[in-house]
Amino acid sequence: MLNISSISFGANESYSSSDSSSQIAQLEKQKTSIQKEIEKANQSDGDAETKQQKIQMLYQQIQQIEMQIQQIRSQQSQKAANQVKANEMSSSGEKRAKEQSGLVNEEGKNKTGEKVDEEEDSGLDIQA
Repeated sequence: MLNISSISFGANESYSSSDSSSQIAQLEKQKTSIQKEIEKANQSDGDAETKQQKIQMLYQQIQQIEMQIQQIRSQQSQKAANQVKANEMSSSGEKRAKEQSGLVNEEGKNKTGEKVDEEEDSGLDIQA
């Protein structure tokens, strides 16, 4: 019988996208193996009730694997959303800092009225 190892992550654990992808690939491989076991069980001779119980157990293992895959994908999405939010907050904070320092106005224009690229580090604009 095939054993399935659980893969879980705490809320504060970090992992890379490639780690997640390899974990998903490993789980998909386990799922495929279980599906082959189901096919063998369906084709086997023996007590119908015992066969049905084994197949039911194998389907439960597939459901567990699918839930683990879903959890990993959800964590990937959450991590990506958090990164986007952090980038937006950083960009917004930089813009406010420039506005407060007087380097740019609320419309993002410097003292001469030119539009300043938010990604650009404008530095000090000294005029005579």
